[in-house]
Amino acid sequence: MKIYKIIVLVFCSIVLMNLHAQNSITIEEVHKRVKENNLEFKKLKIQEKIAKSNIKQASKFSNPEFEVELENLGKNEIGLSLSQSVELGGKRKIRIEMAELEQNLVKLESEQAELEITTETVRRILPLLALEQQVRTLDSFIPGAEKTLKIIEKNVEIGATKQIDKIRAEVELDELLLEKVIAINEMQQLKNDLSALWLGSADDFDELDASINKEIVVPPINAYFDAVAEHPETKIQNLERQIAQIELKDAKKSAIPDLSVGAGFVRNNELKENAYILSAGIELPIFNTNKDEIHSVSLGSEVVENEISGSVSERKAEIKAVYAELTSISKDMEVLENKILPNLHTIFQTLKEYYKNGSVSFLELIETQTELLETENRLMELHISKAELCNELYELSGYQVDVFENK
Repeated sequence: MKIYKIIVLVFCSIVLMNLHAQNSITIEEVHKRVKENNLEFKKLKIQEKIAKSNIKQASKFSNPEFEVELENLGKNEIGLSLSQSVELGGKRKIRIEMAELEQNLVKLESEQAELEITTETVRRILPLLALEQQVRTLDSFIPGAEKTLKIIEKNVEIGATKQIDKIRAEVELDELLLEKVIAINEMQQLKNDLSALWLGSADDFDELDASINKEIVVPPINAYFDAVAEHPETKIQNLERQIAQIELKDAKKSAIPDLSVGAGFVRNNELKENAYILSAGIELPIFNTNKDEIHSVSLGSEVVENEISGSVSERKAEIKAVYAELTSISKDMEVLENKILPNLHTIFQTLKEYYKNGSVSFLELIETQTELLETENRLMELHISKAELCNELYELSGYQVDVFENK
């Protein structure tokens, strides 16, 4: 592919990216848009309102019952009665307590959903920032490649350089430009993926006003273990334990029959007499004492307890595994940043001088440049991986570190 064709492709890609949106967006604004427009958040807000209504409903007393009896259509006798069922054993109090716990559960589920959507947002931001950095890196190499090509073209004209060096320089520049085109196109797709979280489009913003934090401070692993206690999922599990206990209490109280009290008036038209009636009734727990339900709920409580214990152990094991990977990546980055990259930059600059003096071939120069570019990209990939692992640890433990910084 000719250089001018690739330049046209680059230009078209840039124009497409900036055709509708000419503004940058901060990380804070991204999270705000997601929280305000994400359908999951909206659904949870409705569920919170439902839970609040359920508390009001749970506090209601049962309705009284009014009864009319007409003997011979009222010619012989007319009876009027009003009865009220009275819950015994504190059933109403338990019902209200259960509704309140369920409301708290919905709130915690909202917190858990917010954490999960936040981490998913970060997952979509990180590769986009990586591509932006990749384009910037390519932009730092492309002018040098263009300058080198012009020098070689002049040297070829005066016979100081071989024609093959010119071809190699053209190929090297073509590859850099093509890599930039691919990166820009991928950025457009990633912008679509990110904006979909707030039901928007890639046209909502031009670029992210942030970069990956290359100085991420990773706390000791115990900080993550300690944070697990305040994680929404842990709180949800503790609440589920309370709900299981209330369900068991409710099952036991349900075995206590309710009392029905009433009062009435009877008019005997034949004898022309009036009578007043007081009544009270209670269910006799002879055939059903609710033992099976109590046993069933009790077993359910044991299941919940086992699930909670297993979940906590599993989460801590995942934290250990992720933290070990994070430690390994940090060591690799230290070697790349402090040793390999500085040496490669020194070698590349030295070879550029040697090539001007005719001491090395152009092939040696571009090989070093390619190695330098690959190492720069590798380091950026490690920065991304480190940020992704920190984000994963945040999802597992609730302990958050800053993976972004302002440009």
